[in-house]
Formats: sequence, C-alpha cells, structure tokens
Amino acid sequence: MNCDQVHKLQPGHRASTPEHAGDGSSRILVVEDDDLVLAAVTRRLVRLGYSVVGVSSAKDAMAVLTAGNVFEYLLADIMLTGRVTGMMLAEQVRSLWPAIGIALMTGYQEFALPDSDCSDGFPLLLKPFASADLVHVLDRLATVAV
Repeated sequence: MNCDQVHKLQPGHRASTPEHAGDGSSRILVVEDDDLVLAAVTRRLVRLGYSVVGVSSAKDAMAVLTAGNVFEYLLADIMLTGRVTGMMLAEQVRSLWPAIGIALMTGYQEFALPDSDCSDGFPLLLKPFASADLVHVLDRLATVAV
C-alpha cells in the first residue's frame, strides 16, 4: 500500500479544535525512542484526557502488551532504534490485538511522499503535529473500531 492511501497531516496543518479528546478511560501506548519527544507527546495526550504509557522501544512495547495491559490505541514512531521498526511493531500489534487502533508518527517528510511505501494503511502524523490533528486521528481510529 502506498502513502496515497494513508491519512497524512502535514506540519502546520491545523484540524479543527479538539472536540472528542479522551475522558481518562482511553489508554494509549506511545512508542518513541527520543526521550524529549516521548515526554512531549505523553504530556500532550494526558492534557487531552488520555491515560498514557510511554516506552522507548518496540521490545518494551511488546513487553507491556504481552503482560496483559489493555490499550485502545498505539501511537508509534516509524523509525525506532533497534531491530524492530515502528512499522514492524504496528503490523505485529495489528495481528495479535486487532482491536487496538494504531497510528504512526514521523519527523521524516519523505515518508509522506506519494511514492513511498510507508505505513501500510495506518494513519500517519508528521511531526511536529498539533493537538487537534492528534485528536482527529484518534477519533478516526475510534470510529473504525466501532
């Protein structure tokens, strides 16, 4: 699947004001290997009303998931340090836990190019992204899951 089929939000794009932010019961697993970005995304999601667990690798994410923790969403960076990329993690999670809504994020503009085979149909947020864009993607995932 190419990126023409992926929901992409460009930096600077502004979706409408977040209307359907979390109520504290929706859990999100965030996977980001840059500690500053992980902290910033986690803070933003908590402010938006989501319950968040943040980890820095695909290995840690799988450990959290296989321990029986329940999440409605997975938000993973495409380019993770280590042998397992965010894309590989997303595919593995989709096969093992199909009810989890999955979105990917990246700071690399080339992943948004129409000829790149980047995200296999997972919504893709381009960093930096606005809170409204993040909520829009999560709302879309929630709608698909229903």
